[in-house]
Amino acid sequence: MNVALVHNESSNILDKLVNKHSNLESNIILDQIMFNGEKSEKIIKKFKNNGYKVHILASFVEPAEAVKRASIGFEEEERYVPCEFGGNIGDKVVNNAHKLKDKVDSYIFVDNNGDFKKEGKPFKVSSS
Repeated sequence: MNVALVHNESSNILDKLVNKHSNLESNIILDQIMFNGEKSEKIIKKFKNNGYKVHILASFVEPAEAVKRASIGFEEEERYVPCEFGGNIGDKVVNNAHKLKDKVDSYIFVDNNGDFKKEGKPFKVSSS
């Protein structure tokens, strides 16, 4: 599967779900990369304005590691992620998460660079 081909459609579905459920007092988990900080901030504001508590759990990985994992994902699962996608989003995601952390009720940031299949380095976690 080419992940890039379904990205726009999945974003559209997310927008519809956020609009539908932001007033229902449901427990909601949104799985986002936070590449688009403005869009993430808009979603946070929408839920906060409707009385929700909002929490961020962000996992960060270095661009070289992201490219490596994308290659492994293709080899093992035939899941294609363009290398330029994994290699170019890292800093933007980290910066957006740090900008948004003061707009939410709590956050957890996880350094996900270790190789956990081979006794790699442990998670590094920071939180509020």
